[in-house]
Order: sequence, then C-alpha cells, then structure tokens
Amino acid sequence: MSYRTPLSGRFTRKNLAHLSKRAGETYDARHVFYKAMLEHHTYEKYLEHVGELKVHVPTFKDGPISGRREMLYARQNGWIVDELGRFRQRFRTFGDR
Repeated sequence: MSYRTPLSGRFTRKNLAHLSKRAGETYDARHVFYKAMLEHHTYEKYLEHVGELKVHVPTFKDGPISGRREMLYARQNGWIVDELGRFRQRFRTFGDR
C-alpha cells in the first residue's frame, strides 16, 4: 500500500507572482492547473475544478501530469502552503487545550 498525501482544507498562496506567471504561460499545458490554484482557496474546490484532467509535457518523461500532482509540486516548492488552522488541528499538543 502506498501513502497518498492528503489534500483537504484551505491553502494559502505564498508566491502569488510565480503562480500568476505560470498561469499565464499558455504554451505550457500545465497553465490550467495554475489558473485553478489562483481561482480557489481549498484543495477540494481546486480538485473538483481540475477533475481527472491530465496534460502531456514533452520535457516530463514519466507520463501525463494530473492536477493533483501539480498541486503537490507547488506545495513542495513552497508556492502553496496549508493554512495554519488546519496544521494546528492535525498537530495539537497538550499545551493547546
């Protein structure tokens, strides 16, 4: 069984300039995912928007890229982060009572 990173709750755009730049690069098929990241504030709405869409990018040899995969890439690079409230709920300590 493989681990699947959960994508739920609200997110914050930490690098709006970069996300906007990527959304405007219409020559790159992934631009639709970045447009959706700019239009939505929750992972659920984003994933609903992009659905099962997969795009092919000639420089990416591991097959088509999904919206979920591109969101994980944006998170890995720090362009998108989970909102603090969600993080605090997941990692409560005894001092938070």
